[in-house]
Amino acid sequence: MGILTSSLPLLSTDSVAIYNAEGDQIFVGEKTLVNQLSGGRLGTRNQAQPMSASVRDISRSFSHPLDNNETLTDHRIILPVEIDIAMVVTKDDNNNIFNQVEDYYLRGDEVTVKLKAREYKRMIVTAIPHRETKEVFNGLMLNVSFKEYDPSNRIKTDVPESPDQFSTKAIGQAVLDFLI
Repeated sequence: MGILTSSLPLLSTDSVAIYNAEGDQIFVGEKTLVNQLSGGRLGTRNQAQPMSASVRDISRSFSHPLDNNETLTDHRIILPVEIDIAMVVTKDDNNNIFNQVEDYYLRGDEVTVKLKAREYKRMIVTAIPHRETKEVFNGLMLNVSFKEYDPSNRIKTDVPESPDQFSTKAIGQAVLDFLI
């Protein structure tokens, strides 16, 4: 078995992949000519290629000073995971991929980010900075930021759709009754 045939499974799977709620891989663009000419034997290479992923899985600890000038750390909160994925998008797919990423950013749809270490579910796109330079003359550098999303922490309020439906008269009367 040669080097090329032994590495086929590695070429056919992405080490960094993003999936929508239906399980379809997104932000990938069209398959390249190499895949089309080889009939898929050489794996698939997308024109929007994730280059690296940076994961921030951090916590925050709370410290309090004591009377004897020592510090006591007695509590820790695990913060939501944040992931930055740098990708190069070639000229053919610039608008298609950027528009797709922007749609997920604006809608706040949940995605799954699959990396070598593990799979991160319930992520949303929080930032989509990109860079266009002469060094990447036939594409752009896109840095997509994701953050873990927990809809159970959402603050729910019963705000009426129209200001006419909201009356402060009862609230004002309750305050006056309390003060008198």
